[in-house]
Formats: sequence, structure tokens, C-alpha cells
Amino acid sequence: PVIGTRVAGIENILVHGETGYLCAPHEESIREAIHTVLSDPALQQKIGQNARAYLCETCTLDKIVALERHLYTELLQADL
Repeated sequence: PVIGTRVAGIENILVHGETGYLCAPHEESIREAIHTVLSDPALQQKIGQNARAYLCETCTLDKIVALERHLYTELLQADL
């Protein structure tokens, strides 16, 4: 399972307790999150399975290529 801190962008990727574990970007909070996840095998299993399903669903090669193509198209059309 992934443990991430609540900083820009991470909350868009991880859903706390579902596809990862989020905590404040402070040493004590990170320590507590690590302890929580390591001490709960059922939570590890749940997060791991959910994260894998999420990635298999949303991060296919076709979807990534489409997103990149869309990004480049927008950049080429932008007034920079």
C-alpha cells in the first residue's frame, strides 16, 4: 500500500483508506500512518487490491496516450 502526504496532487491520486493512506506532511503523522498500515493486514490487503483495480482501470496504455495527445494538442493551440 502507498502512504502519501496531503500535499498538492496526491489527494487526486489516493483515496484515503481505499487506494492508499493519506496523512499530514509531518514526521509524527507519517510515523502513525506507517504504524497503522503495517499493523493491519486486512487494511493492507484492501488498499492493495483497490489500488491495483484502480490502476488497471484508469491507467491503461490507451488512456495514457489519449491524455498525452490531448495535452500536446492543447499546448500547441495555446497562446504562450
